[in-house]
Amino acid sequence: MLNRSLPFLLFLVLVMTGCSTAHQAESRSYEKIEVKVKTEPKEIKLQEQTNILFTVTGDGKPVEQADVKVNIRQEGQTKSEELKARPAQKGVYSIQKVFAEPAFYHFTIYVKTGLNMQVVTQEIDLRSSHAATSAPKTEEHGQEHQTGHVMIHLMKDEHIKANQNTTLIAHVMDKQGPLTGAQVQFEYYQKKEDKHIYAEARERVNGEYVAEVKLKQGNYTLICHVEKGNIHEHTETALTVK
Repeated sequence: MLNRSLPFLLFLVLVMTGCSTAHQAESRSYEKIEVKVKTEPKEIKLQEQTNILFTVTGDGKPVEQADVKVNIRQEGQTKSEELKARPAQKGVYSIQKVFAEPAFYHFTIYVKTGLNMQVVTQEIDLRSSHAATSAPKTEEHGQEHQTGHVMIHLMKDEHIKANQNTTLIAHVMDKQGPLTGAQVQFEYYQKKEDKHIYAEARERVNGEYVAEVKLKQGNYTLICHVEKGNIHEHTETALTVK
């Protein structure tokens, strides 16, 4: 009787060990996560589908079980589009996008890999007269602050014009992902003035808080305040209005 039970027990141990190993792989913590972006075709054509590929590496190795979401916003507009990237190959995730206008597009890429969170911002510039055939210009843009388990990533339009509406954006994440239901407020002031102005932000999508402001010409300090329960965090960056 005991001998007959041994194969079953051995099989049970192997299955449990395999499940444990898989769970450990999904929950692995990385010292450094990197995201590289490229488009196919390399030269973007307006009104045609473009494949956008995101290569995710953790400590220099491909990450196969990442959760990758992409928020796309055309500069000057308040509405944005959120897409979930699908696995394309080992460590590579993809979305499809049709660019309708020759404009400046902001990409916010949310990457969750087990115990890690990462927010990466990229821009694609299609504003030139040869936008339909020129290669995209990509660059990192924004201000990131992380304390404990909360990350605040500030974004703003690349070119802010005086006395015109501009959109301030804060992406807020905790260890579970986008932080929803927080009270977020933007504070801004010029160093030569004592007047501090506050703008309440609204949550446009999960973890993304926006506010429309109109600024006069000058150099500003911009502070983003985030509060929820025991969370009281803030970050600041410089802002130039021409």
